[in-house]
Amino acid sequence: MRKEWELRGPAILFGSMTLFGFVAMATPGCGSDDDGGDFTAAGGKSGADAGSKGGASGAGVGGASAGAGGGVGSAGQGAGGAGQAGAAGTAGGAGVAGGAGAAGAAGAVGAAGAAGARGCGTCTAPDPVCNPATGDCVECLRNADCTATGNRFCRVASNDCVECLVPTDCPNGQTCNPTNDCVPRCTSNTNCGGGAPVCDVPNSTCVGCLVKTDCRDPNEPACDPVAKQCVECITDADCTEPDKPGCLLSRHRCEECSLNSHCPQGQTCNTAEGRCR
Repeated sequence: MRKEWELRGPAILFGSMTLFGFVAMATPGCGSDDDGGDFTAAGGKSGADAGSKGGASGAGVGGASAGAGGGVGSAGQGAGGAGQAGAAGTAGGAGVAGGAGAAGAAGAVGAAGAAGARGCGTCTAPDPVCNPATGDCVECLRNADCTATGNRFCRVASNDCVECLVPTDCPNGQTCNPTNDCVPRCTSNTNCGGGAPVCDVPNSTCVGCLVKTDCRDPNEPACDPVAKQCVECITDADCTEPDKPGCLLSRHRCEECSLNSHCPQGQTCNTAEGRCR
Protein backbone atom coordinates (compact mmCIF):
# COMPACT_ATOMS: atom_id res chain seq x y z
CA MET A 1 0.00 0.00 0.00
CA ARG A 2 2.70 2.40 0.96
CA LYS A 3 4.65 1.59 -2.07
CA GLU A 4 1.64 2.04 -4.28
CA TRP A 5 1.12 5.60 -2.78
CA GLU A 6 4.65 6.48 -3.32
CA LEU A 7 4.21 5.59 -7.02
CA ARG A 8 0.79 7.22 -7.61
CA GLY A 9 0.86 10.19 -5.17
CA PRO A 10 2.98 12.59 -7.23
CA ALA A 11 0.83 11.93 -10.30
CA ILE A 12 -2.40 12.63 -8.41
CA LEU A 13 -0.95 15.78 -6.83
CA PHE A 14 0.30 17.06 -10.17
CA GLY A 15 -3.07 16.41 -11.77
CA SER A 16 -4.93 18.18 -8.99
CA MET A 17 -2.71 21.20 -9.25
CA THR A 18 -3.18 21.32 -12.98
CA LEU A 19 -6.97 21.23 -12.59
CA PHE A 20 -6.87 23.86 -9.91
CA GLY A 21 -4.76 26.10 -12.07
CA PHE A 22 -7.21 25.78 -14.94
CA VAL A 23 -10.14 26.75 -12.67
CA ALA A 24 -8.16 29.69 -11.37
CA MET A 25 -7.58 30.99 -14.83
CA ALA A 26 -11.29 30.85 -15.61
CA THR A 27 -12.39 32.52 -12.33
CA PRO A 28 -11.55 36.20 -11.42
CA GLY A 29 -9.63 36.79 -8.21
CA CYS A 30 -11.54 37.66 -5.05
CA GLY A 31 -11.85 41.37 -4.14
CA SER A 32 -11.20 42.53 -7.69
CA ASP A 33 -13.38 45.07 -9.38
CA ASP A 34 -15.51 44.08 -12.33
CA ASP A 35 -12.98 45.75 -14.51
CA GLY A 36 -10.16 44.04 -12.60
CA GLY A 37 -6.60 44.06 -13.99
CA ASP A 38 -5.07 41.38 -16.18
CA PHE A 39 -3.52 38.37 -14.64
CA THR A 40 0.25 38.20 -14.60
CA ALA A 41 2.03 35.43 -16.33
CA ALA A 42 2.01 33.58 -13.07
CA GLY A 43 -1.81 33.90 -12.92
CA GLY A 44 -2.25 36.75 -10.30
CA LYS A 45 -3.46 40.31 -10.97
CA SER A 46 -0.85 42.95 -11.17
CA GLY A 47 -0.66 45.23 -8.13
CA ALA A 48 -1.31 48.21 -10.38
CA ASP A 49 -4.68 46.80 -11.43
CA ALA A 50 -5.68 45.96 -7.90
CA GLY A 51 -9.01 47.43 -6.59
CA SER A 52 -8.99 51.11 -7.62
CA LYS A 53 -11.59 52.29 -5.07
CA GLY A 54 -9.34 52.19 -2.07
CA GLY A 55 -10.00 48.56 -1.11
CA ALA A 56 -6.94 46.36 -0.66
CA SER A 57 -6.51 44.07 -3.67
CA GLY A 58 -6.65 40.36 -3.05
CA ALA A 59 -3.71 38.27 -4.23
CA GLY A 60 -4.21 36.43 -7.44
CA VAL A 61 -5.16 32.91 -6.83
CA GLY A 62 -2.28 30.57 -7.60
CA GLY A 63 -0.05 33.47 -8.69
CA ALA A 64 3.61 33.09 -8.11
CA SER A 65 3.65 36.41 -6.36
CA ALA A 66 0.74 38.09 -4.49
CA GLY A 67 -0.68 41.22 -6.12
CA ALA A 68 0.41 44.40 -4.34
CA GLY A 69 -2.24 45.91 -2.02
CA GLY A 70 -4.30 48.72 -3.54
CA GLY A 71 -3.31 52.30 -2.37
CA VAL A 72 -5.45 53.79 0.39
CA GLY A 73 -7.84 56.34 -1.06
CA SER A 74 -6.84 59.96 -0.34
CA ALA A 75 -8.60 61.57 2.58
CA GLY A 76 -11.35 64.05 1.87
CA GLN A 77 -10.49 67.83 1.80
CA GLY A 78 -10.34 69.64 5.12
CA ALA A 79 -13.35 71.29 6.65
CA GLY A 80 -14.67 74.25 4.68
CA GLY A 81 -13.29 77.64 5.64
CA ALA A 82 -15.34 79.68 8.04
CA GLY A 83 -17.70 82.10 6.26
CA GLN A 84 -16.61 85.74 6.27
CA ALA A 85 -18.33 87.88 8.87
CA GLY A 86 -20.92 90.20 7.36
CA ALA A 87 -19.86 93.86 7.16
CA ALA A 88 -21.21 95.96 10.02
CA GLY A 89 -24.24 98.09 9.04
CA THR A 90 -23.62 101.80 8.65
CA ALA A 91 -24.91 103.69 11.69
CA GLY A 92 -27.87 105.94 10.91
CA GLY A 93 -27.12 109.69 10.94
CA ALA A 94 -28.38 111.63 13.95
CA GLY A 95 -31.69 113.41 13.31
CA VAL A 96 -31.53 117.19 12.86
CA ALA A 97 -32.74 118.94 15.99
CA GLY A 98 -35.85 121.07 15.49
CA GLY A 99 -35.28 124.84 15.65
CA ALA A 100 -36.32 126.54 18.86
CA GLY A 101 -39.66 128.32 18.63
CA ALA A 102 -39.50 132.12 18.54
CA ALA A 103 -40.21 133.73 21.90
CA GLY A 104 -43.55 135.47 22.05
CA ALA A 105 -43.42 139.26 22.08
CA ALA A 106 -43.79 140.73 25.53
CA GLY A 107 -47.19 142.20 26.17
CA ALA A 108 -47.37 145.97 26.18
CA VAL A 109 -47.39 147.51 29.63
CA GLY A 110 -50.76 148.96 30.39
CA ALA A 111 -50.89 152.71 30.63
CA ALA A 112 -50.90 153.98 34.16
CA GLY A 113 -54.27 155.17 35.30
CA ALA A 114 -54.70 158.87 35.77
CA ALA A 115 -54.00 159.92 39.29
CA GLY A 116 -57.19 160.53 41.18
CA ALA A 117 -57.83 163.81 42.91
CA ARG A 118 -56.33 163.91 46.35
CA GLY A 119 -58.73 164.30 49.22
CA CYS A 120 -58.29 167.25 51.55
CA GLY A 121 -60.71 166.35 54.27
CA THR A 122 -62.67 169.28 55.66
CA CYS A 123 -61.24 172.68 54.76
CA THR A 124 -62.03 175.69 56.95
CA ALA A 125 -60.95 179.37 57.11
CA PRO A 126 -58.44 180.79 56.56
CA ASP A 127 -57.95 178.06 53.91
CA PRO A 128 -61.50 176.97 53.07
CA VAL A 129 -60.84 175.66 49.53
CA CYS A 130 -59.50 172.20 48.60
CA ASN A 131 -56.76 172.10 45.96
CA PRO A 132 -57.25 168.62 44.36
CA ALA A 133 -53.89 168.81 42.61
CA THR A 134 -51.99 168.78 45.91
CA GLY A 135 -54.58 167.61 48.42
CA ASP A 136 -54.04 170.79 50.44
CA CYS A 137 -56.53 173.27 51.80
CA VAL A 138 -55.82 176.73 50.32
CA GLU A 139 -57.30 180.20 50.43
CA CYS A 140 -58.35 180.31 46.80
CA LEU A 141 -58.25 178.83 43.32
CA ARG A 142 -60.10 181.67 41.56
CA ASN A 143 -61.17 185.29 42.24
CA ALA A 144 -64.67 184.23 43.38
CA ASP A 145 -63.08 182.39 46.33
CA CYS A 146 -61.77 185.71 47.68
CA THR A 147 -65.12 187.53 48.14
CA ALA A 148 -65.24 187.08 51.91
CA THR A 149 -61.57 187.95 52.52
CA GLY A 150 -61.60 191.70 51.80
CA ASN A 151 -59.33 191.20 48.78
CA ARG A 152 -60.69 190.88 45.28
CA PHE A 153 -58.11 188.85 43.43
CA CYS A 154 -56.67 185.33 43.69
CA ARG A 155 -52.93 185.05 43.15
CA VAL A 156 -53.03 181.54 41.63
CA ALA A 157 -49.28 180.99 41.91
CA SER A 158 -49.56 180.93 45.70
CA ASN A 159 -53.34 180.32 46.05
CA ASP A 160 -53.86 183.38 48.24
CA CYS A 161 -56.12 186.38 47.95
CA VAL A 162 -54.42 189.73 47.24
CA GLU A 163 -55.33 193.36 46.87
CA CYS A 164 -54.14 193.69 43.29
CA LEU A 165 -52.53 191.91 40.42
CA VAL A 166 -51.74 194.92 38.20
CA PRO A 167 -51.46 198.71 38.92
CA THR A 168 -54.92 199.42 37.47
CA ASP A 169 -56.46 197.27 40.21
CA CYS A 170 -55.54 200.04 42.69
CA PRO A 171 -57.22 203.45 43.42
CA ASN A 172 -55.88 206.63 41.84
CA GLY A 173 -52.50 207.71 43.16
CA GLN A 174 -51.62 204.18 44.05
CA THR A 175 -49.91 201.34 42.30
CA CYS A 176 -49.64 197.57 42.71
CA ASN A 177 -46.33 196.62 44.19
CA PRO A 178 -44.53 193.26 43.64
CA THR A 179 -46.27 191.76 46.69
CA ASN A 180 -49.65 192.59 45.13
CA ASP A 181 -50.48 195.36 47.51
CA CYS A 182 -51.82 198.75 46.48
CA VAL A 183 -49.35 201.38 47.64
CA PRO A 184 -48.97 205.10 47.11
CA ARG A 185 -46.92 206.15 44.20
CA CYS A 186 -43.62 207.56 45.34
CA THR A 187 -40.62 209.56 44.31
CA SER A 188 -38.66 208.88 47.52
CA ASN A 189 -38.75 206.92 50.74
CA THR A 190 -40.57 209.82 52.42
CA ASN A 191 -43.63 208.93 50.38
CA CYS A 192 -43.59 205.39 51.81
CA GLY A 193 -44.01 203.78 55.19
CA GLY A 194 -45.44 200.89 57.16
CA GLY A 195 -44.66 197.50 55.61
CA ALA A 196 -43.30 199.13 52.44
CA PRO A 197 -40.84 201.77 53.66
CA VAL A 198 -38.63 201.90 50.56
CA CYS A 199 -39.50 203.70 47.32
CA ASP A 200 -38.74 201.84 44.14
CA VAL A 201 -38.29 205.03 42.20
CA PRO A 202 -38.17 203.56 38.66
CA ASN A 203 -41.56 201.94 39.28
CA SER A 204 -42.87 204.73 41.57
CA THR A 205 -43.88 202.12 44.11
CA CYS A 206 -43.18 201.61 47.76
CA VAL A 207 -41.66 198.21 48.53
CA GLY A 208 -40.34 196.28 51.49
CA CYS A 209 -36.73 196.29 50.35
CA LEU A 210 -34.35 196.67 47.50
CA VAL A 211 -31.19 195.39 49.23
CA LYS A 212 -30.36 193.27 52.28
CA THR A 213 -29.62 196.26 54.47
CA ASP A 214 -33.23 197.41 54.04
CA CYS A 215 -34.25 194.35 56.13
CA ARG A 216 -33.83 195.06 59.84
CA ASP A 217 -36.01 192.34 61.34
CA PRO A 218 -33.70 189.52 62.58
CA ASN A 219 -36.36 186.94 61.66
CA GLU A 220 -36.38 188.15 58.05
CA PRO A 221 -32.81 189.24 57.35
CA ALA A 222 -32.78 188.63 53.58
CA CYS A 223 -34.31 190.63 50.73
CA ASP A 224 -36.13 188.75 47.99
CA PRO A 225 -35.10 190.70 44.87
CA VAL A 226 -38.15 189.53 42.90
CA ALA A 227 -40.86 190.24 45.44
CA LYS A 228 -38.84 193.09 46.96
CA GLN A 229 -39.82 191.89 50.40
CA CYS A 230 -37.77 190.87 53.41
CA VAL A 231 -37.76 187.09 53.94
CA GLU A 232 -36.13 184.51 56.19
CA CYS A 233 -33.64 183.31 53.55
CA ILE A 234 -32.62 183.29 49.95
CA THR A 235 -29.49 181.09 50.43
CA ASP A 236 -28.35 178.46 52.98
CA ALA A 237 -26.01 181.09 54.42
CA ASP A 238 -29.04 182.97 55.74
CA CYS A 239 -30.01 179.92 57.87
CA THR A 240 -28.13 180.00 61.18
CA GLU A 241 -30.10 177.45 63.25
CA PRO A 242 -28.21 174.11 63.49
CA ASP A 243 -31.33 171.97 62.96
CA LYS A 244 -32.47 174.04 59.93
CA PRO A 245 -29.40 174.51 57.72
CA GLY A 246 -31.18 174.52 54.34
CA CYS A 247 -33.10 177.32 52.65
CA LEU A 248 -36.32 176.14 50.95
CA LEU A 249 -36.41 178.71 48.14
CA SER A 250 -40.04 178.10 47.19
CA ARG A 251 -41.01 179.49 50.59
CA HIS A 252 -37.87 181.41 51.56
CA ARG A 253 -37.81 179.52 54.82
CA CYS A 254 -35.07 177.61 56.62
CA GLU A 255 -35.83 173.90 56.84
CA GLU A 256 -34.22 170.57 57.76
CA CYS A 257 -32.43 170.31 54.43
CA SER A 258 -31.94 171.68 50.96
CA LEU A 259 -29.16 169.18 50.05
CA ASN A 260 -28.66 165.43 50.62
CA SER A 261 -25.55 166.29 52.63
CA HIS A 262 -27.79 167.87 55.28
CA CYS A 263 -29.39 164.44 55.95
CA PRO A 264 -28.19 161.49 58.06
CA GLN A 265 -26.46 158.66 56.18
CA GLY A 266 -28.91 156.54 54.20
CA GLN A 267 -31.46 159.36 53.77
CA THR A 268 -32.03 161.90 51.01
CA CYS A 269 -33.52 165.37 50.98
CA ASN A 270 -37.03 165.94 49.66
CA THR A 271 -36.35 169.43 48.34
CA ALA A 272 -40.08 170.13 47.81
CA GLU A 273 -40.62 169.88 51.55
CA GLY A 274 -37.16 170.51 52.95
CA ARG A 275 -37.34 167.17 54.84
CA CYS A 276 -34.95 164.18 55.04
CA ARG A 277 -36.50 160.85 54.05
